Amino acid sequence: LNSVAKQGVENYVVVPLDSVAQRVMSDAYPGHVLPIPPELQTHQTPTIQTTSSYNTENFRILTSLRPSILLRFLRAGYSPFYNDVDMVWKANLFATLMEIHHSNKAFLVRGKGGAYGDGANTSTIFMRPTEENLRFVQGWKEEMEMMDMNGAKMKHANDQFGFNA
Repeated sequence: LNSVAKQGVENYVVVPLDSVAQRVMSDAYPGHVLPIPPELQTHQTPTIQTTSSYNTENFRILTSLRPSILLRFLRAGYSPFYNDVDMVWKANLFATLMEIHHSNKAFLVRGKGGAYGDGANTSTIFMRPTEENLRFVQGWKEEMEMMDMNGAKMKHANDQFGFNA
């Protein structure tokens, strides 16, 4: 978040997904931290300590929260910018985001034929609160729920497949 501050961005919020991260972020960035919405917290919501292994059940539970969190911001009229903690940018991304902010577009990182093909990657997302983006994120959420009901939990232990469905 120091990079965000260096760009002069002062109006932002952080939504940590566990209590340890919430405490650390609240101390470091007072006034910018919102807790995970109570209705998304369950006894199954993993902690950061249990999600360190990619493509595990706990990792899938954690990443499956993304569409619900983004929907809350979009429905409230905000333009959410989501960036994984392990995503690093070589150049200033904010110039591109400002161009998009004044349009109805969304910013997504595209794959390059890796494990998820050429589809979009959920590591970085910026969206305006448009009907099209609301429908897209709602569809992503529903696809994740459908995958859960169909027993695809461990086969696709993250949100990428639901996002690109």
